[in-house]
Amino acid sequence: MTLYFQTFQDFIDMGGHGFFVWTSYAFCFVGLLGYFIYSNNLSQSNKKELVKFYRKLTDREQRLAKHNHTNDSSEVNE
Repeated sequence: MTLYFQTFQDFIDMGGHGFFVWTSYAFCFVGLLGYFIYSNNLSQSNKKELVKFYRKLTDREQRLAKHNHTNDSSEVNE
């Protein structure tokens, strides 16, 4: 197997285009890292909102069930 670059410095240099190549890799890496962090924070935020929503929903369902139970028992007593 023949390597295209003879030395590591040639690899970094990339035939005079190294600055542009490595800068574009850096921008892509930073962009992907930023997107990952943003998505992770958004996901955590959405999870917290869902937990709040389901807590409210179950509290409401429990209050309705208790209210219905008290109405049913008062109808039986009458």
